[in-house]
Formats: sequence, C-alpha cells, structure tokens
Amino acid sequence: MITKRSMTLISLCLVLLISLFVILMHHTSSSPNGQSALWSIASELHAPGDTTTQTVASSTVPSAWVIRDEISRMLAQGATKAQIIKHMQEQYGPSVLADPTWQGIGATVWIFPFVILAILVGFVIWTLRARVNRSLQQNAERTLQVDASDRYLDKYI
Repeated sequence: MITKRSMTLISLCLVLLISLFVILMHHTSSSPNGQSALWSIASELHAPGDTTTQTVASSTVPSAWVIRDEISRMLAQGATKAQIIKHMQEQYGPSVLADPTWQGIGATVWIFPFVILAILVGFVIWTLRARVNRSLQQNAERTLQVDASDRYLDKYI
C-alpha cells in the first residue's frame, strides 16, 4: 500500500528527475556538435536591435552581420569561444546572450518554470489525496450504515 509519505517522496523524485533531464538536454543542445565555431558562437548570441527571438546565426538584421564578422575576425586571431562571448557581453551588454545567465533576473528566468512545475505537482498530489481520503471516508460511512442495518435486522428477525 502506498502511504502519503511515499507518494510525496516519489513525486519529489519525479520532479527532480524531470528538472535534471531538462537541464541536461539544454546543456547538450547548446554544445557544438559538428557545427563550425562561428555558427556555434553565433547561435548563443542575440543581435542588438533585433525584435525577434532569433540568434545572430539566423538573424538578418545589420547588427547580426556585424557581430558575425566580428566573431569571424576574432576566431581568425585565435580567440576562444569564452573570450569571444565575454567580449560581446562587454561590448553589447548582458542582453546579447541568447540564454539568460544565472545572475540577477536570469536566475529567476531559469528557476521560475521549475517552481511552477513543483506547485502544479503539489496541487495534483493534494487533489488526489483529498479524493482518496473522501472516497475512504464514504466507504467507511457506507460500511457503518450497512453494519447498523444488519444489526437492526438481526435483532428483529
């Protein structure tokens, strides 16, 4: 029989596993896999002035062309991916990053979906427990009514 405590532990483990899966999927999808270094870096940056959610790799605004040229130039000079991204952040600000950082409001952006997921899972568990408890209580009341009826009939029959 599954107790309330074990149900809570199972739910918590599921939430943690789902969170870990999402984080790992994001990490593996953002690592370069066969792409050139230019497009790999460009896919992590957002072009200033671009009102869409496209990255520098797919944007057609003039600032995206400038940033791609700058990335290409820096790669030719031997700069690493980390150095190029740091340079772009210094030049254009933190909004140039396509993915929010784990600092300031960026941490909230990353954590908020998991908090909402945990609240929803908690609500589902709470609702299921209430239904199970209500059903158990109704069954107990029916059993008591049947027992009382049986005793009444046994007494007079």
